[in-house]
Amino acid sequence: LCGQADPHSAGRLPWPLAVARHTMADQKLQRKWELIERYLRNALSDFAEQPAIAIHSCTKLLEDAEHFLSHNELELALDSIAEAGGLSSPRARFWDSLRKAAEEMELTEKAEEFQFLWSEAASLSLQQEIDRK
Repeated sequence: LCGQADPHSAGRLPWPLAVARHTMADQKLQRKWELIERYLRNALSDFAEQPAIAIHSCTKLLEDAEHFLSHNELELALDSIAEAGGLSSPRARFWDSLRKAAEEMELTEKAEEFQFLWSEAASLSLQQEIDRK
């Protein structure tokens, strides 16, 4: 039976190959989710470097983001983290991490928005550095 052609399965892979293909796809998806989660956690880590008042004002959003991450609801986590960032002035790398996560999720418009916010934050940082000199 194993390896024999099934006349009813024309065009389909034999079951061991179909299972292996499915498993490889699952592993690829799992790696992608892990990469996205790493970008989101990097953004959370960068956000934690904000003044305490900024963190305190965004506590609920940050708690929501952690909840969403723990349930693999990555886009909802992204949205919560981005909203927290919009209520404060995070560093450029915060927005860059969100951009990378959005790109991995193929959320083009959000990735473009985060790219813009990254450039604004980078410009502000550069201007502050110039002003200190």
